Amino acid sequence: MSNNGWRTVKLGDVAQIILGGTPKTKEPAYWGGEIPWASVVDFDVPKYIYHTEKTITERGLNESNTKLLDINDIIISARGSVGKMVVCGRPVAFNQSCYALRTKGNNLEQNYLYYLLKYYVNHLKKVATGGVFDTIVTDTLKNLEIKLPPFDSQVFMGAILSQYDNLIQNNIGRINSLEESAKRLYREWFVKFRFPGHENVPMVDSELGPIPEGWDVVKINDAFDITGGGTPSTKTVEYWNEGNINWYSPKDLTAAKSVFMSKSGKQITELGLKKSSARLFPKYSVMMTSRATIGVISINSTEACTNQGFITCIPNGKFSMYHVYHWLTENVDAFHNISTGATFKELIKTNFKKMDILLPDEETRTKFVGISKSVFSEIEKIETKQQQLRAARDLLLPKLISGQLDVSELDIATEEMVTA
Repeated sequence: MSNNGWRTVKLGDVAQIILGGTPKTKEPAYWGGEIPWASVVDFDVPKYIYHTEKTITERGLNESNTKLLDINDIIISARGSVGKMVVCGRPVAFNQSCYALRTKGNNLEQNYLYYLLKYYVNHLKKVATGGVFDTIVTDTLKNLEIKLPPFDSQVFMGAILSQYDNLIQNNIGRINSLEESAKRLYREWFVKFRFPGHENVPMVDSELGPIPEGWDVVKINDAFDITGGGTPSTKTVEYWNEGNINWYSPKDLTAAKSVFMSKSGKQITELGLKKSSARLFPKYSVMMTSRATIGVISINSTEACTNQGFITCIPNGKFSMYHVYHWLTENVDAFHNISTGATFKELIKTNFKKMDILLPDEETRTKFVGISKSVFSEIEKIETKQQQLRAARDLLLPKLISGQLDVSELDIATEEMVTA
């Protein structure tokens, strides 16, 4: 490996570090305008940020210490959730809990800077200081020593890594389109009752209002089995070390935000499963968070168990995986309404079991499963590809940025590297 042309510099010497700010929240004239205003709550995107939860006006921009960034400027969270990053896909203002970075001079390429920061993010987290919240101070960024390859190498590395992120972003669009089409089908058939042949089916009264004749309303308790979860003692290493049973916590689902889950962040052993209230359930069950963050839903593609913050539904012949998944996603607001708790809200199983669910006739259920199966199979296939792309990118990034892999020795086309 050759690192000819590499040199060590301080980040502040090659990048401009820009501070953000917040217009006065009690001044209505500053808020609700057309300028996106970013905070860490908006950073849950693959790479580029286009939309934000809050927006500000021109007056809010001009009469505060926030700054309007350029396209391709990088924002990194510096307080609390340290190290989350986005790239501006459009001009964006931002708050004081973040820094923006922009290259200066001709030594550092902007796209490469994004991946450089991702490489150093774990270091930045370790050196963050603070009492209530971990914080990256300005001097930490300015004095961060980085190794820079020649500019042409930076461009090439950034292009390689960007192709992974571009494919990931494109796949997210495909998944969203498939999810939306599946959701529309469910609503059309089971909410609006415009299923095939509905013109010839009279409506009858039920506990849920008028429903098609031949359909039924049942309690969840009588519709399908549900199970909860538990946590093996973290003090007993035999419950965790070398475990191979997927054990999901709510943060696994909130972080992934995917329809299917194939691997949890932590795994437990057979002994850990036996010695806790965790329960193993079959693959293609439907998991839903039921404590604090209520209503995050995903389907496990392997046998799994969860901690106590879940209600997991086990589909059957009458209530398919697709039916259960859509019914849950359609009723998240209702789950919140019947949840209880002072410190944090919880949807207890007793209340959940009392809820009503619509059971369509067998012919309609069969047709719905036939259509849904192809859509969900495609979603699962794309999400599997997403995992492979992320793993390949995350393996390649440190090798490139550290100089462990010399770009001058690469004789493979970027596209081939991405799709291999």
